[in-house]
Amino acid sequence: MWRTACPWDAAAGGWGFFWVLHQLFWLALIVAAGYVIYRLARRPTNRGTGPYSGFRAEKCPNCSAPVEAAYLRCPECGHQLKRNCPECGKIVKTHWKVCPYCESDLQQEKHEQFERSAVT
Repeated sequence: MWRTACPWDAAAGGWGFFWVLHQLFWLALIVAAGYVIYRLARRPTNRGTGPYSGFRAEKCPNCSAPVEAAYLRCPECGHQLKRNCPECGKIVKTHWKVCPYCESDLQQEKHEQFERSAVT
């Protein structure tokens, strides 16, 4: 008598093994949907981490005033923070020794400028 009440028993007219698979499918679907919602809710935001994404906590090497990454000169003292590479023309920082784009020596160009200004 109890065999007729078991839905997973195919011999008794139930769905058999397919009923169990059907229930496992829905259980897995609910768990997967919950996981997706959890991951979307816990996703880290990457706002404000790019080089030109607003204020960054950098300081001018001359006066220690706060400067943004996109600044070419310090707005407080006028110190040059970046300049153009003499070979490729890309913007490089003034304290760099070698251009990372074309590998030209930036210190040699700096010494040549100093010698030109000393002569005049």
